[in-house]
Amino acid sequence: EYPTANPLQIRCSSEAAADIVLLVDGSWSIGRTNFRRVRDFLEALMTPFRIGPDHIQISLTQYSGDPRTEWNLGTFSNKEQLLEGVRNFRYKGGNTFTGQALLHVMEKNLRAEAGARTDTPIFLVLLTDGKSQDDAITAADRLKRAGVEIIAVGVKNADEAELRQMASEPVDLNVYNVNDFPLLSKLVSRLVHILCSRIEDREPRATVDPALLFPSPADLRFSQLGSREVKLHWTNPAKPVQQYRVVYHSTEGPSPQEVRRTLSFENFKTRFPRSHNTAAENGPRFKENQDYFLPLAMPADLAVTPSSYSSLGVSWSPAAGATQYMILYSALSDGEPDDAKEEKFSADQTVVELKGLLPATDYSVTLYALYDEDPSDPVTSSVKSPTTIYRNPKFFCSRSHPAHSSMA
Repeated sequence: EYPTANPLQIRCSSEAAADIVLLVDGSWSIGRTNFRRVRDFLEALMTPFRIGPDHIQISLTQYSGDPRTEWNLGTFSNKEQLLEGVRNFRYKGGNTFTGQALLHVMEKNLRAEAGARTDTPIFLVLLTDGKSQDDAITAADRLKRAGVEIIAVGVKNADEAELRQMASEPVDLNVYNVNDFPLLSKLVSRLVHILCSRIEDREPRATVDPALLFPSPADLRFSQLGSREVKLHWTNPAKPVQQYRVVYHSTEGPSPQEVRRTLSFENFKTRFPRSHNTAAENGPRFKENQDYFLPLAMPADLAVTPSSYSSLGVSWSPAAGATQYMILYSALSDGEPDDAKEEKFSADQTVVELKGLLPATDYSVTLYALYDEDPSDPVTSSVKSPTTIYRNPKFFCSRSHPAHSSMA
């Protein structure tokens, strides 16, 4: 156990440069009160470092059912701007898809246009309070193979075995777990010390671009995209090539399947994002295309109607192929959701009632179609529970709007 740290008394005096990505779980299980503690923890963690384009850059991504970049590495050029950003970013809410969030970091936050610097050590600090609902281990392995050092911080119901698999070696220095959110403050001093020492240890190394010796294919692109088939095209490299290797796999699935010398792939799983790599066989360099997602059908026509002073009626039009539906509902306080409750319903239920609600209270209702365990994008609606029962419930009907993968 580490003593509670005063961030004003902690300093990292290193002059070295580093890029630090903070990946923060914003799922419903955290709740608004604990989310304020998360913001305080992040502010205390950032304060000791020298912030600037020639020193430490810090980005923040919040995730739940889908990741949201709060700001990129190159967004803030000084500490005052950075601390103002962490004090004001809003609680997101949703489920815990850590694997998808790690891939978002890989594909979005570590790009040069997002401020990531070449020949600069990269650290990722993950903060979560639960077990991931998708494959976080495979995604973390991709980041580690790319040279990212992962420090995993778990709170409350976090799965320590999963944290240890995601974190970089040595895991005894890169995995931390506390029983509740107020205890996060006790980790600040230790985490600053670890980060500062690792930044100093990881001096930039000169590298020779293997593309000069082994040029890659270029301009990987899709055509004739179907639910179970897609054609790939690319531009040949300048040097002669013996053959091509194309690796395709679901980013949430197990080990990649490898196919040689082909342009067409069949029998894809339709419900998962794909990742494709194309490499010329005369060299080790891979050219990776951006992941492509095949969307799942969303439920439509979500309507929320007060049915009594303490209940809401919810109805919707079915989504083709859905195996279940899930509703997350929560009271709204100052425009932000309190801790959400979750209910699941069978595929043939499209009219249900949510009971035991607070009278005269604004509620947010979010509906997902589930395909086995895979959720569609959500649709949301909000309505106030009445103080009395009315004869014409349609008067209170609140129609939905698609949430486009965000419940912020």
